[in-house]
Amino acid sequence: MPLFAGEYSSTIDDKNRIIVPADLRRAAGSEGEAGYYVTRGFEQCIVIQTAARFEQQSRELANERGRHTAAGRMLERAIFSRARFAQCDKQGRLRIPPPLTEKLGIGRSVVIAGINDRIEVWDADEWAKAIELAEQQMPDRAEEYYGGRGKGTGDDR
Repeated sequence: MPLFAGEYSSTIDDKNRIIVPADLRRAAGSEGEAGYYVTRGFEQCIVIQTAARFEQQSRELANERGRHTAAGRMLERAIFSRARFAQCDKQGRLRIPPPLTEKLGIGRSVVIAGINDRIEVWDADEWAKAIELAEQQMPDRAEEYYGGRGKGTGDDR
């Protein structure tokens, strides 16, 4: 599974395409060559995953409680009904479905962020707010997530 990292300022062109940064395309490797799925994220962003990762997520949701609860079915609808398969062209451009940018209020100026196993596309102003909040809450969230074990926080006592 590719590991995506980094933050890149970009724009969405008149055909609703972004240029996926070369570093992120390299990280995707052969999985990226097979294509990507573009869908809505849990926050006000677009999520891009390699086809292989998206298919793995699909199997994970299907194997868990997914279809057996109203919440699981609703989550599947939100993720999969708006998802679109796309491939980068020779210039590294990837088309973003216009309904996603419209629904999420994403303008021309965007930030493309590599976030572990996915790429997120944010409206530049919304990204500034989201990353500021994430950085402010990082100590508390790390404590909550790691349960005081100090893993990955620089405090491995």
